Amino acid sequence: MGQNEGKPKVGWSRVSKVGWSRVSKTKKKQQNIDKKNYHLIASEKEIDIATGLAGSGPAYLSLIAEALADGAVKQGLKRDDAMAIMRGLFGGFGVLIQDIHPALLKDGVMSRGGTTAAGYGALEDGNVRSSCMSAIEQAYKKATQL
Repeated sequence: MGQNEGKPKVGWSRVSKVGWSRVSKTKKKQQNIDKKNYHLIASEKEIDIATGLAGSGPAYLSLIAEALADGAVKQGLKRDDAMAIMRGLFGGFGVLIQDIHPALLKDGVMSRGGTTAAGYGALEDGNVRSSCMSAIEQAYKKATQL
């Protein structure tokens, strides 16, 4: 018998932890161990969706991180500086997102007619939101086939 047998399985990345357990036929209710960092998921569908978010999410965020750094380099920042700033951004954001809804973070840094509003508009024009939602959908569909 392995040392982890019988323990909940956990998929973990720097951005999330997702676990699940079997639900008995007696309709045992789903448990929330720590709402902030650990969530038990009982259904196969939810596990497949979580795979698309937590399992694949680091790759999606890597694309965003690389693109943001590339954008700074395109505008004239040195690559090393762009990478350091991007890493600081993601480090700070990782802490903030634990307690603050993403919309509130956005609203907190976006001023009317300012630089964030201009850049945010470009992201919306480029369908970033829709593309992210489609990425989760496609990853979920693929997970159901595995």
